[in-house]
Amino acid sequence: MIKGYIEHVAIKVTDLEWFLDFFTTVLGFEERKREEKEGQISQTWLNGGLQLIRQKTGLQHEGTLAHLGIMTDHYSEVVTAMNNLGIYAMPKGDKWFELPEGLILEVMACQPGKVTEIMTIDPRGVD
Repeated sequence: MIKGYIEHVAIKVTDLEWFLDFFTTVLGFEERKREEKEGQISQTWLNGGLQLIRQKTGLQHEGTLAHLGIMTDHYSEVVTAMNNLGIYAMPKGDKWFELPEGLILEVMACQPGKVTEIMTIDPRGVD
């Protein structure tokens, strides 16, 4: 049987630095690669399968991302950090948050240590 998973999600944003800071500071992602053009970051890749691409003009609505599902073993700390940035749960439910530019996060809790365990998997590994 064929099996698959999402290896990464690419998101176009106008304020790339804000999103890079949010994902590294609040959610603990690590930047693994970056490209720069004209003295600024044009795109960056974060561990966990997230690519952020600078959109120089207004965002296009075609192909808009519905939401990102983020798993964390520090749920309360993540929610507190988002609240400190003025980001609160949506009416949809306690695990749903809307970031600037309309990006929706579904933040899900898991058992302690599970995120670290999952992050040891090399998605580009070959048998």
